[in-house]
Amino acid sequence: MILGHEEDNPNADTGGGTVAVHLGPEWYIERLDGKLAKGDAVEVKGSRVTFAGNPAIIAAEVKKGDAVLKLRDDKREIYIDSG
Repeated sequence: MILGHEEDNPNADTGGGTVAVHLGPEWYIERLDGKLAKGDAVEVKGSRVTFAGNPAIIAAEVKKGDAVLKLRDDKREIYIDSG
C-alpha cells in the first residue's frame, strides 16, 4: 500500500514495516494508467536494498488493478518502453 511520499519516493507497508520504494523517473511513472496516490493498494516487485543507510525497495514492476508498469528488465536494467 502506498502510504505517502518522502523526497518524491512513495513509502510502502511491507507487513514488516514501512520502506521507501524507488520507482524511477517521474515522466515514466506517470505513464501508468491511473495515478498512484496515498492509500492506493499496489503490488511492487523489486529488490530490497539499503539506500542512504535505510531499507528500501528498487521497484522493477508496479501493478495497480489491471495496470502494470514495468520499470526494469530481467537483468535489473532500466526498462524504457517506447510504445
